[in-house]
Amino acid sequence: MTPREKTHLSQGNEALRSGHYAQAIQHFCQTLIATPGLGKIIISNIERARNKHNAGRQNAASQKVAVCGWELSHHVADRVHTLATLYQTFADVEIIGCIFPQWGREIWEPIRNTTIAKHTFIVEDESRFLEQAIQLIAAHPYDIVHLSQPRAPNLFFGILYQLIWNARVLVDIDDDNEWETQTPISIEDYLQQHGQLPALSDLCGKDWTRIAVGLITAFDGISVANTPLQVRYGGSLILHARNEQQLHPTPDQKRTCREQFGIPQNKKVVLFFNTPPQNKCLMETAQVIATLQRPEIILVIVGNGADPATQDKLQAIHGIHCIFIPTQPIETVPAVMAMADVCLLLQDPARPTSPYHDPAQLGDALAMRIPVLCTPTPALMDAFLVGAILPTQKDTLATQLTQVLDNPSTAQHLQDTGDRYFQNELSFAANSPPLLQATQSPLMRSPTACQTDTCQHPALQSATTSPPSGHPHEPANPHAQNCRGGPRLLPRTLA
Repeated sequence: MTPREKTHLSQGNEALRSGHYAQAIQHFCQTLIATPGLGKIIISNIERARNKHNAGRQNAASQKVAVCGWELSHHVADRVHTLATLYQTFADVEIIGCIFPQWGREIWEPIRNTTIAKHTFIVEDESRFLEQAIQLIAAHPYDIVHLSQPRAPNLFFGILYQLIWNARVLVDIDDDNEWETQTPISIEDYLQQHGQLPALSDLCGKDWTRIAVGLITAFDGISVANTPLQVRYGGSLILHARNEQQLHPTPDQKRTCREQFGIPQNKKVVLFFNTPPQNKCLMETAQVIATLQRPEIILVIVGNGADPATQDKLQAIHGIHCIFIPTQPIETVPAVMAMADVCLLLQDPARPTSPYHDPAQLGDALAMRIPVLCTPTPALMDAFLVGAILPTQKDTLATQLTQVLDNPSTAQHLQDTGDRYFQNELSFAANSPPLLQATQSPLMRSPTACQTDTCQHPALQSATTSPPSGHPHEPANPHAQNCRGGPRLLPRTLA
């Protein structure tokens, strides 16, 4: 270092003295990474800068929010985007998170070019994850951080945001999660069984996932994506909402979309949104449609879930015409939906996560007044009860598909009830108020949870200052109550 170069510590002290508190914290965090031996001094400086920064935020015109994705290069990022767009109705919001190369090296394609700012890093070496996370967190202060899914990377993001910025941290539990088949474990029990916490490797693996789920109630609130998850975990009910102001079906949309993808106007389009776990349902659907022996039906498959081998098998089925449309930007999904005469949102009921899964495309389909056939699962029971969607299974699909395609009164009924259900349950107007209320509920943790004195893994040791109470699958802390007015086990159209 030349005599004129300044250390991060000296730059941090200068920024602190001059009132640039966020900048000071960035320099102090860099010092902490480079010189852990100065920990006590640096932590004291960070606390001083943080307190002054937060004092200046008390009268801010709007809150700064980050929605955090533990992995942003595959389809779990859909829920991240949903929450972020909901936050746009009342806050300044950005998306943060990390990317693991086993899924990709870029942000998930459907949300990649959306207007919400995104801050990420690629986890090339998991032993450097904390260092990378601290650098991102120090550079991007927020008042509220909403973690999408309780996975280990989010666990660290959440606790570090509490430590560095004293941010309010909420955890969102949605539907498409491997972790629901794991057995949660508290830090205390894990230490008792293994003697030490896991190494900072395999952050997406079983041990770290069990610990992350065991710490759900260690943060400041819980949100969930459907009623079965609310029954299981408590929390505020925030459905897979869509912006009703941007969804206005018109007669021209069907014609325009079909022209775009080369689909004749006189055909009956059955739309299937596909991801890899749904390939079994896709094959069964194609076989059922083939038995109808109706050449006017086209099965349009949207998404990159079907690999070349699956596509070859589909094309080999006699008596069905399949068209494959690649994964679409999320803002164009409603327009693609408009081409359909019926939308199939099917899943394998034998999958362990099926009771908690409700497809994100449901809101798009109902808002665009497309009749929907779904596999009957507990997560969709609210919509079934009011007749917004038609439950179907492999042995009834042929009959029900024929009924919807050939009986205008059936299709009209599904369109009308589906539209009402969307407006009442899946719109921004229905979901923004409970999200706002969730951010204003009393903190579940004590403010002293930000202490950083003793650390083996600094973030995790700090998290244990407010250990979760009760069994992880019991209803959450009452501060995370459903924000639509008490326990909400029925849709409002029935309540």
